[in-house]
Amino acid sequence: MSARILAASFLALAASSAMAADLKVPSDEFPTIADAAAAAQDGDRILVAKGTYAEHVTINANNVQILGKKAKWDGHVGNVPGICLTIQGNGCTVSGFTFVNGSMHLQVNGDGATIRKCVLRASSGNNVEFSSSSGSRIEKCASYSAGSNQLRASDSPGLTIDRCVFRNSDSTALSMSACDQTTVSRCTISLAEDGDGVDLTGTDALIEGNRITGIDDDGISVNGDRATIRGNTVSNCVDDADGIVYSGGSDSGALIEGNTLTFVMEDGIEVNAGGATIRGNKVTFCGTEDDAGIDVNGNGNVVEDNEIVDADDPGIEISGDDNVVRNCIVLRSFDDGIDVSGDGNTITGCTVTDCDGEGLVNRGSNTTVTNSRFTGSRLDVTITNDATFAEFTGVTFVTGGQGVFEEVSK
Repeated sequence: MSARILAASFLALAASSAMAADLKVPSDEFPTIADAAAAAQDGDRILVAKGTYAEHVTINANNVQILGKKAKWDGHVGNVPGICLTIQGNGCTVSGFTFVNGSMHLQVNGDGATIRKCVLRASSGNNVEFSSSSGSRIEKCASYSAGSNQLRASDSPGLTIDRCVFRNSDSTALSMSACDQTTVSRCTISLAEDGDGVDLTGTDALIEGNRITGIDDDGISVNGDRATIRGNTVSNCVDDADGIVYSGGSDSGALIEGNTLTFVMEDGIEVNAGGATIRGNKVTFCGTEDDAGIDVNGNGNVVEDNEIVDADDPGIEISGDDNVVRNCIVLRSFDDGIDVSGDGNTITGCTVTDCDGEGLVNRGSNTTVTNSRFTGSRLDVTITNDATFAEFTGVTFVTGGQGVFEEVSK
């Protein structure tokens, strides 16, 4: 790019910045936020002073900042609850408001919006909704007492939800569909009635470092390839609920890593996909409705370095072909330790101790078991009818094992 073009671009940017205005509310010129929004041009700032503003407002200009200073925005206007703010323009920022009493507090239709340092309370519907909004974000916000979802998004790729608190919703807390490349990070999510903590459909999701508790249904539910679900703490999912449930394709490329799950009614982690890695998770007191600590359904998955303690049914249950269970610890399952079915699965370097059922149940064909220890269970190793082993070496066990070596030799 030539120096002349660079200079022209700089002058155009400077002129645009010079034309941007600060619209102050309340003032003689702009007594309401709606007045300022109607007058706003691209790049303007709407500065809202402390006070209560009962308004339904739409902003159409681009790159407008709506900045409150301890301002309360009430969506109940003339005894009619409505949407406090609808954002149609692109690149808009909203910060510093407490929203109350709306049918919805924020409706975001424009791209690249930022919602920052706001409090959203007591909507009769969703507290905030993103619709066909690309690359938007909500950060450092607190959302309470939603009549439906705390946050709903549809057809909104690249959405970021970071360092927010979501508490007490009548449905799923965060509900997102057709939202590829979504990030949910460092949030606290609690008390979702009749719904999930996070329910996301979309590829390339990142769900990381969240604390999720007191959820009626699944703590985290993700459907889409190449998801990363990492470093989350999920507890007290109480009603027909899994801690984490992931669904993807036959070569999903998903990573479920370093999560801690405690007191989950059904499976601690359920995976319905192929080609996923489930690594370094700790699952305690899960599966109280006869479900597993980790339940994997699919082919070519890797389950490694996980610790499962006090699961109600199998500590690890594998259904599918060519899966690998490596370096996992299962302690005190109220049923079996590891239960495997399918063809060509491998169990290596695992320790299973003190299970009320069997330490290892092989229901599959051509199963490989190496360098593992099964002790202290009702029967340490069992095989079902027609099950076979491709290899069974370096295995320590005390009870059971009838027919194991005969099946290896076939």
